[in-house]
Amino acid sequence: LHTPISPLDFRYRIIIPIFQGERLISYQGRDVTGKAKLRYKALPPEMSVIHYKQTLYGEQFVAGKQIAVVEGVFDQWRMGDGFVCSYGTALTAYQLKRLARYERVYFVFDPGAEKNALKYARELAALRHGIQVEYIDLELPVGVDPGDLSESEAKKIRRELNFI
Repeated sequence: LHTPISPLDFRYRIIIPIFQGERLISYQGRDVTGKAKLRYKALPPEMSVIHYKQTLYGEQFVAGKQIAVVEGVFDQWRMGDGFVCSYGTALTAYQLKRLARYERVYFVFDPGAEKNALKYARELAALRHGIQVEYIDLELPVGVDPGDLSESEAKKIRRELNFI
């Protein structure tokens, strides 16, 4: 018999809590097998306190007037403070509004996502006059993302973007 899989089935996933301030609002799971159709799977919106796409993961660790956006939580973990995860390359109006608060925004998306980054750069420019937005092409091979960088490679990028 085939048993249907529940949307709450997070087997073989690392559970990543999502906080707003000190309040747990949702979570997402990342596949560890490399076999799942969805690499990341989130708690359904109706079960979350706040939908995860109404946050920028890691924003509480941004100090100053600049911010860098990566796609996934593992990318944010590797790149560190000042970097936030948008949970993919499709940003919500809320996420754009949050980004518009900063004077400088860097998009450091995975290879092949330049079109999305440029689209959101234009939208941010329309939201806030004078905002500086830049797409950073790490020139990584397809299938390699910021989360795959070594600590020294990530530190070099952080230094070049003035995050350290």
